[in-house]
Amino acid sequence: MMVPTTCRRCLMNRNEQILEAAYSTFLEKGYQQTTMMDIAEKANMKRTTLYDYYQSKEEIVILLLDKMFSENPLFKPSGNLIHQIEQLISQMLWRTAKHIELYRILFESSPTLSDRSKHAIITWQQPFIQILSDILTTPSMTVEEVKHLSFLIRSLVSTKMSDYIMVQEPIDTDKDIAMLLSMIRRYCHD
Repeated sequence: MMVPTTCRRCLMNRNEQILEAAYSTFLEKGYQQTTMMDIAEKANMKRTTLYDYYQSKEEIVILLLDKMFSENPLFKPSGNLIHQIEQLISQMLWRTAKHIELYRILFESSPTLSDRSKHAIITWQQPFIQILSDILTTPSMTVEEVKHLSFLIRSLVSTKMSDYIMVQEPIDTDKDIAMLLSMIRRYCHD
């Protein structure tokens, strides 16, 4: 049996309403302190109705993140090696800065996440790792050089993303990109 288009639209609107209510509640109370009842109240529905849509707040936060990643995909950079690295780093840091509150919710929820959710996080990292691998796989670099440079870039980007999440200071993405590129250029010239 086909669901009429108007009913599908109502379901999509209801899902959006729940996701917005959950996001707002996570920001107000924090992930750990938020209950499904809080989300249901914010979405103007009964808790049992919310459970018809989602079984847990973890499921909701993973869906919020999945939506963010699908709406903000990484693209394959172009140009010379350094320019491609700059573009990739820029994409990662700008996406993090733009959605910092969602990343902070993820960080707060991470100690209690299920293995399924942890797998989703690893899956979200794959495009970055694959694009980086594609960029660095050039005839001019040995396998060992690729491993070292890949490790350096992944470490620098991860550390900077962690800084954004942990430190409650204004984010200066352009300055951070320039700093990371400076470090990478020094490494490449040594």
